[in-house]
Amino acid sequence: MRRLIEIVRARKLDRVGAGYAVIGWLAVQVASVVLPTFEAPAWLMQWTIAAAIAGFPFALAIAWLLFGPDADPQKPGRQRNWYAAALVGAILVSIWGSLALYFQHRGDQEPAGAAPPAAAEASIAVLPFDNLGGDPARAYVSEGISDELINSLSRVSNLRVAARTSSFAFRGTKAGIAEIARQLGVRTILEGSVSDDGARVRVNVQLVNGADGYLIWSDSFDRDLTDAVALEDEIAQAVTQALTHRLLPGPAPRAPVNPQAYRSYLQGQYFLFKRDKDSVLRSVPLFERAVKAAPDYADAQAGLGAARMILAFNYGRADTVLPASEATQAALRADPRNLQALLTRSSLAALNWDWTGVADALARANALYPKSSEVLHYRSIHLAYMGLAEKSAEFELRAVDLDPLSFIKWFNVATAYLSAGRYEQAIAASRRALALVPESPQVLEIICESEVATGDLAAAKQLAAQLSSGSIAVPAPACGIQLAMAMGAKRQARRIADAIAAGYDTGSTFASGIADLYAFCGDVPTALAWYDKAYDRRELRLLLKRFDHRLPDALKAAPAWSALWSKPALVAWEARRQAIGARILAGR
Repeated sequence: MRRLIEIVRARKLDRVGAGYAVIGWLAVQVASVVLPTFEAPAWLMQWTIAAAIAGFPFALAIAWLLFGPDADPQKPGRQRNWYAAALVGAILVSIWGSLALYFQHRGDQEPAGAAPPAAAEASIAVLPFDNLGGDPARAYVSEGISDELINSLSRVSNLRVAARTSSFAFRGTKAGIAEIARQLGVRTILEGSVSDDGARVRVNVQLVNGADGYLIWSDSFDRDLTDAVALEDEIAQAVTQALTHRLLPGPAPRAPVNPQAYRSYLQGQYFLFKRDKDSVLRSVPLFERAVKAAPDYADAQAGLGAARMILAFNYGRADTVLPASEATQAALRADPRNLQALLTRSSLAALNWDWTGVADALARANALYPKSSEVLHYRSIHLAYMGLAEKSAEFELRAVDLDPLSFIKWFNVATAYLSAGRYEQAIAASRRALALVPESPQVLEIICESEVATGDLAAAKQLAAQLSSGSIAVPAPACGIQLAMAMGAKRQARRIADAIAAGYDTGSTFASGIADLYAFCGDVPTALAWYDKAYDRRELRLLLKRFDHRLPDALKAAPAWSALWSKPALVAWEARRQAIGARILAGR
């Protein structure tokens, strides 16, 4: 052992090792401050640490060569020290560069939808704040402030923010901080409470480590309700500083808002997020009240536009399209960066088959909010309407990464895979959706169709029976027809299609959906007549059919099918679809 120590000292391995450890530690500390300041990718810090570790044995090897008994006695020790330092530095730079090239190449090979490693980025979930007032009728204030904080934090680059749907899924549950963080894939949790007396609002917030539950930061804010929007920005900036250890430039000051307008806006959003028809209808007069009190209040105008758009998009209310457009334009005049207004504008453009308008609105939204789950969700829907089902699924999966407890996003993934003919993946995504909304008839029908397509008729029969009995008892015509056709019961399949078609005038179904049913029955002429009707009504769902793998070859071989897609509006759609496809192939 004494001999080993003498060798180490003779070759100065102890000094070189200690010096290298100090220099390496300093380099990592400097990088941890400098790299985030310049918003460098998270992997750059990983490379720096890896290079520092990898260089240690090389430093010892150099010391062994330079300070051994064979070292040139003519060269003084100080000169050999400079040689050693220079060689160590050169090796460190070489190792760092090699690692950078390797990891960059590895990153280039990852699929577009792959999520970055959770451990390499700041991430947060904002839980619904507690309503200290105790009045359930005023819960909209605490929930609204929580939701606005999610929107504010989503603007921060390099910060991964769990979406509202998933964060709010834990409202009223007994799940612990660690379990919530695990399910949402975040490192930190923001929780708090709100109390207001009508004129002032007090917000208590605390930022908690998701791994161990320890408090990272907390504060209290007491403001006049007219300063509520500024308060939201102030809290978001404080949270960001606590997470990243640096103060980001503050947002442009927002004008004080009329307290009554703010309260009406939060109430409107509370109902709008429920998305069912009755709730959306209830939100409209609340937004109108907010707009009347404060016409330049961008958020209220955006909420009003979104509510009216949903009535048109989801519930066939053509009379709400123009008012929705007017409110959305007013919102964007007041705030060109308003995310809700940008997404509404994209949907309104889609209703008018204005594909350039859709692309422009989504490009703007993506540039401003690249990590927003809602932006990814809307881009996924756009790709679906462009006939790019697999790419649509890819974007929706990226949205799911930020919103893992969103039923509608998992449902859309399953729908995209079903259309693309990827039935096993459709079943897997459907299972995830069912875990969130058990016995959803729409999801069960997707599984049933997929089982028929893969030849598992026994499983399909069980699903069909489940859909037609018990607590569900709803029509599942696509499942029933495809199962009947697979079993040779063509008359039964036709009866199902006729029954659904009979309800068309009641507004309970779409012409393109009825066309699908007749196509599944093998009645190509009747199917084509319904597809023509869908074109005349400019049904967006028609665009999902162009490359739907479920539709029979006999339909796609019919001259009338080609004639349908040669109509002017569909020719323009095809040009836009090909342009998007070319951009995807080019990696843009």
